Amino acid sequence: MSAKVIGKYFSGKNIIITGAFNGIGRSLVQALLPLCQNLYCIDKSKDSMEKFMQSLVGINKLPIVYLLDVTDKRELDQVLQEICSTVEIDILFANAGIKGTNSFLSYDQDLARKVFEVNFLAFCNTVIPVLNHMLKNKRGHIVAASSLGVYRGMVKGAPYFSAKSALAVFMESLRLEVKSQGISVTTLFPGYVKTGMTEQNTVPPLFMMVPEVAAQKILLGVAKRRGTVAFPWQMRIITFFNRLLPNFIYDYFARKMAGI
Repeated sequence: MSAKVIGKYFSGKNIIITGAFNGIGRSLVQALLPLCQNLYCIDKSKDSMEKFMQSLVGINKLPIVYLLDVTDKRELDQVLQEICSTVEIDILFANAGIKGTNSFLSYDQDLARKVFEVNFLAFCNTVIPVLNHMLKNKRGHIVAASSLGVYRGMVKGAPYFSAKSALAVFMESLRLEVKSQGISVTTLFPGYVKTGMTEQNTVPPLFMMVPEVAAQKILLGVAKRRGTVAFPWQMRIITFFNRLLPNFIYDYFARKMAGI
């Protein structure tokens, strides 16, 4: 049933995905490529590009690939303008992001700036040009990834989760404003997904989701035009109760899990 819902929604669509070469982005490409009309993939990793293209062998179709750094606003603007002047974009997956563990005991300001630049400012620079295009057409769907970790502070996670918190508020504000313009907005709240960004985490296997499963959950939620999609269900439940805990209890467990 879910496959029919996904197939019906994404069939014939023109789609942009940033951060397309690895993890969830790659799994989204693999699932969407057979369904959509045109798939535009944006990523900067030359090292990952060959493996990305190899992962598409067997699919009788190729995406249109742009190799660029989303923090280069000038080049990003040019590429998005080129795409949007060629076709009417139906869906944007703003998926580009980097991890940046950063302790306040040895704080790296340059790393913090880079994390915020990629995970929030470049995200904004991606969304706004495509949004303007969608507003003219009175239709479209914008999807972006925040995190289940944004609801409470986490040890060594200030830059990453601050940027993802900003993204979540941006997306909610956007959803409120453009709903009447025929544009859907979906914010993703993933927990632990087995990608390069989480390979050093010591998480119980029950809570770790593989990218292929995560992609299917995302696509189903987007196809149903949900405002938010949070997964896996175990982390969603834990996050709910974490928000209710008084500080002294949360602090104890958060510090203990971080080895403090």
